[in-house]
Amino acid sequence: MSGDLTGQLGERLKEFIDKNCVDGLKVYHDHGPNRILIEAYRGEKRTDSNTLAEPDIAIVLDEPGKKKLLILAELEETSSKPKTVIGDCSVILLSEHIIIGGRKDLIYEISGSTLIFGFVVNEKGSIEERTKALLEEVYYKLDGRCKPSEMLSFIDYDKDPMLKKVESGIKKLLEPYKK
Repeated sequence: MSGDLTGQLGERLKEFIDKNCVDGLKVYHDHGPNRILIEAYRGEKRTDSNTLAEPDIAIVLDEPGKKKLLILAELEETSSKPKTVIGDCSVILLSEHIIIGGRKDLIYEISGSTLIFGFVVNEKGSIEERTKALLEEVYYKLDGRCKPSEMLSFIDYDKDPMLKKVESGIKKLLEPYKK
């Protein structure tokens, strides 16, 4: 089933954070048995008409006086055509907030977070470079409401190595939060 490996990645990240990172850091993911819905939306209050995306993984910092979305990831385990890349990137960049599990105490601004996109491409050669260039073009031309601190893309010809790259990239981003 699509998303199974993303769910497993979410669980591995939870274990990694619980074991290695400061208290207050939490992982939420939208696949697998422990899934929780993550919705990206525009405006101040989430409604069906302003919900634009359902990202796959959110890593947040929830400490007294400090509540922040650190990482928001959208991952495609199946082969991605340009339409998918543009769509996934655009809807998140047009969003302003996420809400986790529909809970009002779990609302975070997307601006200032790191956005991660992971895609599987089915062509060898320059497709990886073209896909990265397409992501960057969408980001700069769209000029959405979301102003991430960083946008990273991990692209491969198979879902397993793509997800390994994503996991490694996320763990590197979490270095400042290690115990």
